[in-house]
Amino acid sequence: VEIMVNSVQRTVGASHLYVLAIGVNDYWDSALHLHFAAADAKALSDGFRQGGLKLYERVNIRTVLDADATAEKLDAVFSELAKQVRPQDV
Repeated sequence: VEIMVNSVQRTVGASHLYVLAIGVNDYWDSALHLHFAAADAKALSDGFRQGGLKLYERVNIRTVLDADATAEKLDAVFSELAKQVRPQDV
């Protein structure tokens, strides 16, 4: 079997990996205090960083933890990422 593919897409460069990991242990309601959310966000980021280096030209990790995970700060992070991420990125 032979398959021929003709593509008119132009190469736009290698893709980058973007990861936004958010971990909140300390909620304003002390009944919701968690023990592993921030550590899990860090571990997840490290895992993507290590694995992504083999697959992507660049790995961009943004970790937001505890008091920094406010609506205003997360909105700023999303705005910043929106300026960086390209269509071929993951």
